[in-house]
Amino acid sequence: MQDCVHLKSINIKGNVKIELSPYIQLGMDKQDQRELKEINMKQVRGVSAAQINQIISNNVNSLEIIKMGDTEFNLSLLPYENMNDVLPLKKLDLSWCEDCNTKTLINFIKKCPNLLSFKTRACEYVTNDVILALASNCHHLQQVNISRCNNVQDNAIIALAKNNFKTLTSLDIAWSKCTNESITVILEFCKKLCILSMEGCKSSNVIEIETSILHLDALKHIRMAWVNSCDDKWAKKVVKAKPNLCIVEYYGEEICGKLYDDGRRCSTQEEAVLVPDEMVNNNNMSDSPKLDRFPSLGRLSSLSSVDDVGFDTDYNAYSDDDF
Repeated sequence: MQDCVHLKSINIKGNVKIELSPYIQLGMDKQDQRELKEINMKQVRGVSAAQINQIISNNVNSLEIIKMGDTEFNLSLLPYENMNDVLPLKKLDLSWCEDCNTKTLINFIKKCPNLLSFKTRACEYVTNDVILALASNCHHLQQVNISRCNNVQDNAIIALAKNNFKTLTSLDIAWSKCTNESITVILEFCKKLCILSMEGCKSSNVIEIETSILHLDALKHIRMAWVNSCDDKWAKKVVKAKPNLCIVEYYGEEICGKLYDDGRRCSTQEEAVLVPDEMVNNNNMSDSPKLDRFPSLGRLSSLSSVDDVGFDTDYNAYSDDDF
């Protein structure tokens, strides 16, 4: 590893246990002109927070992609005094990372105005203040996944939608406290929005947002599992009126219009491909955040990943190389 002066990417994700010490040397010598742009360690086991933070700290001013979902990574341990005022970071994934806090994440977001993808699935410290900071500092967001961030409410989502309406293509607000107030704003402002997950948004009434759904031309897939007012009868009526749409109804069943293409790609740069059949045969309807798999989501994928378009279930079910 000592000779890897021009290493650009480290990808060691995937529920494996490793000894990280060779990687930690990257960037230790300030005389070396390191060029590390990406680090992906999702679900890597047996690596301490101190080890993970050391390699991130050594390269934080060059990294464009940080994917640390379900690891011991602690954003609070990074040496902020050594960071540039503006970081080149474009994609950030902290999903299931428990050891952080609201204030630290807000301060980090303020240094990342070029973010395109933001994913903090099931992070309790992601509050309204975090999303408001994201909305005010990052105006080029394409994919946002804040599923199971239960402290996020309407006013923050409205700000996010209004400040990223030109670029946002996929949004996952599942199991948040969002109501029709913010969901209507999302549907009416974000004209490029192709994919929306509002699963578990119990305060939503789908009848009230039906017109907004029908008028959003870009919308191709909307996930409404566990939304009380979304039954198959209503979903069939909507896709009949908008035949290029797919709705995941209350029980997780896909209701697809005649023109719906599950191999499509919507308003983003990569081309779509189908996910292998074995990834879509799990009909488990568990309410557990680690087991919330639906067959519908398996068919929605990009050339690089399912996660790239915004939806995800648990990390064991799908690969996610590009979100």
